[in-house]
Amino acid sequence: MSAVPLGVAPRFWKQWVMGRNPVRYLDLLRDRFGDLVRARGFFDFYLVNDPELVGTVLVNKERIVDRVDPRNPIYRRIANIGRSGLATSGPQHWRQQRRRIAPLFGASAIRGFGASMLAAAVEWSERWDARSRAGTALDLKDEMNELSLEVNTRCLFDAELRDDHARLQRWFDAMKDYLQAFPYPLVSAWWFPSPLHLRTKRALRGFDRWAAELIAQRRAAPRAPDAADMI
Repeated sequence: MSAVPLGVAPRFWKQWVMGRNPVRYLDLLRDRFGDLVRARGFFDFYLVNDPELVGTVLVNKERIVDRVDPRNPIYRRIANIGRSGLATSGPQHWRQQRRRIAPLFGASAIRGFGASMLAAAVEWSERWDARSRAGTALDLKDEMNELSLEVNTRCLFDAELRDDHARLQRWFDAMKDYLQAFPYPLVSAWWFPSPLHLRTKRALRGFDRWAAELIAQRRAAPRAPDAADMI
């Protein structure tokens, strides 16, 4: 891999843009300082835009990147939502979790995912066709969110959770809003009782209750082990 020069942005350089439009801010950093940039200010981070370097960071064979850094406000944000998930776990727990879910993605499972995805896509396309013929406007953002949720529940839980879509989507929207918010000092602390934090914590409690109910239902009517049992 060819060397990628490191560009260093002046402290607080245009970080007001990030508070309003994070993607625009990253574009500005790339255009001004290159494909590898150190940004400093409200919080420090590195922007990695070079494809080869992105691959190196994601694979992380040389252990050059420590994903678990409680000092990093972006990590803390993800950890508040994901708790002990794959994205926020330390190396040992991460390996245990990865080994546990690896069977979900074997060849036969992937073929089953494909069939479920195709069935959901056909169902949604027929629904969209009927609505368009009736002259009904579609909100594609909401439709694609609902389709993605349907595909995930069919593939991972082997179930159609149509009755739960509205509340699941509401919870996920609250979590997404939290993850996308700019981590300003003090007010972004998880203990700070901002409307965004209160809404996010309500969503997490609701989702946890829903998951506990799903687990109880599976245990009450056991069947052959599958993806849902692993999850």
